[in-house]
Amino acid sequence: METHLKAPYAPVQIPDVLLAFPAQILHLMPSPKDIPDEYLEWRYSWTKFAQEWFSYGLKADVVFDLKDGINGELAVRHLTAVLRSYQCRHQEKIAAVAFLSSRWFTQVINGNHTYCFPEAD
Repeated sequence: METHLKAPYAPVQIPDVLLAFPAQILHLMPSPKDIPDEYLEWRYSWTKFAQEWFSYGLKADVVFDLKDGINGELAVRHLTAVLRSYQCRHQEKIAAVAFLSSRWFTQVINGNHTYCFPEAD
């Protein structure tokens, strides 16, 4: 039985085949019960980022400011696999990417949008 990603929620190595065909990804996501409710709200900065990434992709000049100890390539591949999967509901996928992004990045600048905590105006 597949289990969910456990705290401290570190990004994991994603094989190329899983990145191309992300069918089974629950082990890359925290359990929905571990994700605070604000990550389900569409007005929350990290949720906006996850939704924008899903809907429009990332700009060529996107900037990820990493938290200490986070490997940027692992983090982006990990989140990409989650976003591309059809295994779970859209809302769960967006909440998971928003939650993990807030753990791995201090901010993301995608085009003229900046996403961070506390909320960016």
